[in-house]
Amino acid sequence: MLWRPCRLLREPERMPVADARTRDRLHCRQPRPDGSGKTCEGNRMGEDSDSLPDQKIFLAQLPGQRAIDHQFLMIHASLHPEPNDEKYLGSTAEAAKNFAALRRYEPELRICFFGHTHLGVTYRYFGGQVSSDQAGEVQIEPGSSYLINPGSVGQPRDADPKASFVVFDSRAQRVRFHRVAYDVSACQNKAESEHLMRGTFLQRTVDRMRDSSQAIQRKLFIEN
Repeated sequence: MLWRPCRLLREPERMPVADARTRDRLHCRQPRPDGSGKTCEGNRMGEDSDSLPDQKIFLAQLPGQRAIDHQFLMIHASLHPEPNDEKYLGSTAEAAKNFAALRRYEPELRICFFGHTHLGVTYRYFGGQVSSDQAGEVQIEPGSSYLINPGSVGQPRDADPKASFVVFDSRAQRVRFHRVAYDVSACQNKAESEHLMRGTFLQRTVDRMRDSSQAIQRKLFIEN
């Protein structure tokens, strides 16, 4: 039920951004941000969904980016050429553009968490150079800036079906990646039964989740 996660997000200590902004735009039939004039309405929630209109409005009005305590920034997709939820940040070349945009956005910020690609990765800017790393732990070093993608809780795309997320320890200045197994089939069935996703979008989502699960099973079979 959509109202349950919405209720959690509305708690005072929560500070969400629209990490699922594109999906929520589909549900709310808002215009696409590409200037095409088209609306993303093909996969909106069904009329028989138990989601309430005010929950859809709440999701649609979540900010696309949010700075927390002048320590880090959260954004859905990319900062370049301006904060957006459409462009994919998946290379050191794109990361370099985003580091420049981060400095323009708020010079004191050195950490930005982003998503959209569903792939966990860390980009580091130090001494004019950009490097990438997929280590499970990142120590925030003085003089460096970081773009960190925590991966995806519900739909990872790295051939590993386990949920992917990070925990940022602001006191220790450390970021740790975590992977947790969950029942992929049960998640798919619940999404379908609640009519949260339909049509080609649902099918792509199911296919990606299934492919990740099958890929890891093949890997384990080969290794054994």
